Amino acid sequence: MTQIHNCHSHIFTLNHVPNNFIFIPLKVLTKYSLTRPLARLLHSLNPFSNKDMFDRYANFVKQGNQAKQEDILNGLMKYYPSDTKFVILSMDMDFMGAGKAKSNFIQQLDELSKIKSKPEYQNRVIPFICADPRRNGILDLVKDCIENKGFGGIKLYPPLGYYPFDGRLEPVYEYAVSKNLPVMTHCTRGGIFYKGDIPDSWLTHPKTGKQLENTKNKIFAQNFTDPDNYKYVLDKFPKLKLCFAHFGGADEWKLYRDDENNYKESWIYKIKQLLINKNYPNLFADISYTISKVEESSELIDPELLDVLNIFLSEPIIYQKILFGSDFYMVNIEGSEYKFSIRLRKELGEIAFKQIAETNP
Repeated sequence: MTQIHNCHSHIFTLNHVPNNFIFIPLKVLTKYSLTRPLARLLHSLNPFSNKDMFDRYANFVKQGNQAKQEDILNGLMKYYPSDTKFVILSMDMDFMGAGKAKSNFIQQLDELSKIKSKPEYQNRVIPFICADPRRNGILDLVKDCIENKGFGGIKLYPPLGYYPFDGRLEPVYEYAVSKNLPVMTHCTRGGIFYKGDIPDSWLTHPKTGKQLENTKNKIFAQNFTDPDNYKYVLDKFPKLKLCFAHFGGADEWKLYRDDENNYKESWIYKIKQLLINKNYPNLFADISYTISKVEESSELIDPELLDVLNIFLSEPIIYQKILFGSDFYMVNIEGSEYKFSIRLRKELGEIAFKQIAETNP
């Protein structure tokens, strides 16, 4: 019997999201109880594409508009067996240039610590602290969460406006290696991104010297997230236990699968090359959200991307490097958490599912 580990989930509420995260200020929505109507409206604008911006925002509003993180956690846990373990990834959005949240990041962490301290969650919940190099005293905060508040790992989210090789993160990496702590980093072109103005100083890549185009923030943020940036980190910290969340993302999987001339430019190829590099023995990738079905469908899983996953699982090294995660609550855009995880388990079979959901975690 597999003891499932969901290695990628979120339970932060709208209170932890900056007021200008979406185009309608969140404080207006919550004050006038407009979150449910907005969710329906955003979904109706493009009902044929469940991975677009509107649906992400709609789901964000629908799921996040709950009073406490514990409420969202209980909504997640009900979909899984009673012994399932969950990695809960905190999000530090205080520096993304989207205004202030009702509850700041420190308050989010305090809530997670209180959840972890409750007997019913102690053996099932593994909070990760999001480490943003722009936060003063980030190393001390990481240490406090790990050593005093029950946290079990570190989360990075570079598209919020920093490179993973930022020098201010080096003490964090040193600490992670010394404590054998896992680090989870966002690694797909999509997701949340920096909303503020892009200064001229950002228009040159700090390591390569390449001139970067001053384009829309969503596109520019990909410069921070590119897997190539991690070579600079891993050359200094080769034993770092690092997981590339989303394994590059669905579009990169399709590029890898379909374009025989440019597949080496795909992020999934770049990540694979890191995973098989013997100099970096502690690298992993999770498949959260990546193979979710794009169109409205009872299948919930993209069958063509499932084929790619099965091919990866046939490779001995990669087989030991892939982790199960759902990206709750984002995956609920496609269908219920329960149906998604059950379908994936059915399609992969018990041996492969046990490998990614128990053995590898």
